[in-house]
Amino acid sequence: MASVPLMRRSQTIIRMPVDHVTASLVLHDGERSDVVIFVSPDEDIAKILDSREPFLPLIRAGKVALVARAAIAALGLAHRSLQRKG
Repeated sequence: MASVPLMRRSQTIIRMPVDHVTASLVLHDGERSDVVIFVSPDEDIAKILDSREPFLPLIRAGKVALVARAAIAALGLAHRSLQRKG
């Protein structure tokens, strides 16, 4: 049995603080799922959803996934997710 080589990182992993916003996702093929969207505390959710990036990172079915924005038919957010903190 082969041994697992020790890994060494060239740099420290930096973790950014994010809020988890729950949403309902509907794809163009009709598939629906509950998802969690990552939002920086100082960023507006509308800006993230309106981004020109081709993919939206989120948690879907318990796993981190990249969903093509072109595949998204609708995304529903709870009213409290739309309100700014502070």
